[in-house]
Amino acid sequence: MSKRPILVYSHANGFPAGSYRKMFGYLEPDFDIRCIERIGHDPRYPVTDGWPHLVAQLTDFIKAQSTGPVFAVGHSLGGYLSFLAAVQEPELFSAIVRLVRPLSVSGPAPRSGW
Repeated sequence: MSKRPILVYSHANGFPAGSYRKMFGYLEPDFDIRCIERIGHDPRYPVTDGWPHLVAQLTDFIKAQSTGPVFAVGHSLGGYLSFLAAVQEPELFSAIVRLVRPLSVSGPAPRSGW
């Protein structure tokens, strides 16, 4: 029996991890899904400008969950935190997937027109 790879999911602002349970059900046959239930609510990792403590919360969580690289998927804020964590500690990641970007790394996001 093969071991499923670990997928660390990081939620969007205002959507705790439990909000994504239905989606997780589709991924669970192929991945061992792990997530922080509520990013930004642990007093050891306060919310500050640039979110450095939230990035630390995510990297600490990944280190506690796995001895090897993980697949990271993040929605909005969670995607950006995953990106920042991968820039700081790339060895922790096999791949990252960002869903719905909250801002652009190369400049302002294009206007949606509505």
